[in-house]
Formats: sequence, C-alpha cells, structure tokens
Amino acid sequence: MTRRIFVCIVVAVLFCSNGLLGQNKNKKKLKWNLESRIYFKHNDNVFRLLDRKIARLELGNNSDLVSGRFKDMNSVTDYILSPKVIFNLKFPSPFGRKISVITSFGYNIYFSNSKSNYSDLGLEIRQQVGKNGRVNIEFDGSFGFFMRNYLSDAIDANNNGNITSSERRYAAGIYNEYELEGSYRYSIRVRDKKNKNFFQTPGIFVEPLASLLWRNFNQTFSNRSRNGVEIGIELTLDPNQYFNLEFNYSYIMLKSPNEEELVLIDETATGLNMGDSAVTTNIDRSRNQHNIGGSLVVFPLKKLKIYLEYELQELNYLSTNPLDYNHYNWAINRTKLGFGVRWRLKKKWYAKLEYNQKYFGAFTRGTVQGYLGHRF
Repeated sequence: MTRRIFVCIVVAVLFCSNGLLGQNKNKKKLKWNLESRIYFKHNDNVFRLLDRKIARLELGNNSDLVSGRFKDMNSVTDYILSPKVIFNLKFPSPFGRKISVITSFGYNIYFSNSKSNYSDLGLEIRQQVGKNGRVNIEFDGSFGFFMRNYLSDAIDANNNGNITSSERRYAAGIYNEYELEGSYRYSIRVRDKKNKNFFQTPGIFVEPLASLLWRNFNQTFSNRSRNGVEIGIELTLDPNQYFNLEFNYSYIMLKSPNEEELVLIDETATGLNMGDSAVTTNIDRSRNQHNIGGSLVVFPLKKLKIYLEYELQELNYLSTNPLDYNHYNWAINRTKLGFGVRWRLKKKWYAKLEYNQKYFGAFTRGTVQGYLGHRF
C-alpha cells in the first residue's frame, strides 16, 4: 500500500508541474520534453484460466488451500492502474538529420492481486535517414511479472499412484521479459496534405522489422523460459485525410529448454491408461507462430481518431513427446478484436480508450483500457 501511495503522489506532482518541467534547452541544437501518463485497465481474466478453473478458484476448496494452487490469486478480474513517465530527447545526429531518444518507466498496480504488480522500462532510438526513411531501434522490458501458480511438487502420501488435489504443491511462476526490435520505415509516397479530395493518389508506407525475444522465469520454472526471433512487415495506406488502412504480418520462432518437468497425467483428459498420476518427463513449449492483422483508422474530427483492429495468430507447437499432452501434436488459433478512440483534449492533454476481446482457444479475455496523458 505504501508503494502504491508513493507512485500516485509522484504522478500527481508531475501533472501539476507544468511551469517547472518540459522547457526546451538551446532550441537550435537540443530539444527535450517530458510526458506523464496514467494508464488504466479492467481485465476479466487476469490469470488466463479456463472456465472450470475459474469456478474452482471462486469456490475455494480446502485442498487447494493446502496445495497453494491459488495462493495470491485473489480475483480473476482486476483493475490495474499504471503511472508512466516518458522522456523525449531530440538533437542533430552525427549521421545527419535528427535523432530522437525516448525513455520510459512505468509501474503497474493491481488492486485485487498485489502479487501481480510489476514494473516496465522502455528505450527507443529514432534516426531519420534520407528524405523518406527512418530507422527505429527499440527495447522493452517487464520485470517481476506474476503469471500464476504452477505445479512444483507432488506427494503420494498413501503410495497408490493417484495424486489427489491435497497431495499437490504449487509455487509462483514469475518472469522477466525483454524485446529488442529494429525496423526501417520508408515512405514510398507521401500524400499531398493540401489536397482535400476524398479520391486521390494515396500515401504508401512500408516498414520491415526484426526482433529478439526473451522470457526468463524464476529458477523453479526455468523450463517455461523461452527465447526467439520475430520477423515481419507493416504496410500503411493513407488514401485521404479521413481514414487510413494498416496491414501487418509477422513470423515468430520460439525455443524453450525442453527439460524434464513434473506433470500430472489426467487419464480422462488424455486417454492414457496411467490413472491420475504424476510423472517427470520432457516438456517442450517451443513453437512457430504466424500473425496477420489489420486496422482501419478513421479521423472524423481534427482532434479525434477512431480505429478498428483485427489480428489472427496461428500457433504450432513442436513437442515430440506424447506425454507432453498440452503441446504434443498441438496447433491452435487465437484471435483479437479491438475498438478504440484517441483524442487531443487540449494543446498538451490527450487521452485514449479502447476495448479488446481475445480468444485463446479454450478461454477468452476481455480488457477495457486507456490512458490520460500530458506533455510538459
């Protein structure tokens, strides 16, 4: 609670310091500004649980209290408040034209699940190249993210080979995640901004990209860690001043350690004649993934932006172990639908509100989120 109050006080001070912060130094050479944002989100499935597991969490069985299955998982739904500070520095580049360096720091506060609180850090470098190009290098990191509790041990007290709920032991799965992305945005054609006609020759922008991905779990669940590579391309069409269209595709290759791990074999769910037993076997979460999506962005007013988004993900897991029944010979599609608005309230104030519905095969997750921002 003390940390939560402290973060909110810091953000309040930043929002009230308009006369003290954000003044440009030496306008001909160096420009900098400070932004503060307060993000808010409502998530109706924080821990990505199936419906039957949600019902079990809410029931609160004594056996689950003994095993620690839902320890610190107080509520499936939650409200998250995330204050963030962004510092933008722009100056002449030794490579010509302008270079921008953008750093950000945020802290995410869960009102019902304090174990889920985590921090994030961002760094972005933008270098203008020639008349129509821009190179971006971006790093994002999340630290101390509590995914949920996973099976860590099993105690067959009566040696009958059947592991009951109270004989299981669970521990927190916590990870740090990092992404390093490089991209090049090129303007094939820039639309004539003075042309107000609905039908005209559109602007066209293309942006190939490549990323390195890491997710490192705590030692107990190190086999859940993964690293990989993402390559993709984004295409933007700017037909007129009223709307534009964006399309994207990416291919992701993720590799996990494929080490031995304790798993429960559910005879009913798997069809394996082993009873409800616990075994140690190789678990491989490696996968290949295709992402394809698009969005329509509409500008009904000068200060208002409305957008619709759609994304389809196709996941193909690479496990060759039949006992790894959650990943063996398994492919799944995920979809995301989104709707949002962004508007500039005043010269230095702006806000965004959006709704996303994600379908993860056997479960869904809906989020309402947005932010209020101020440029000093």
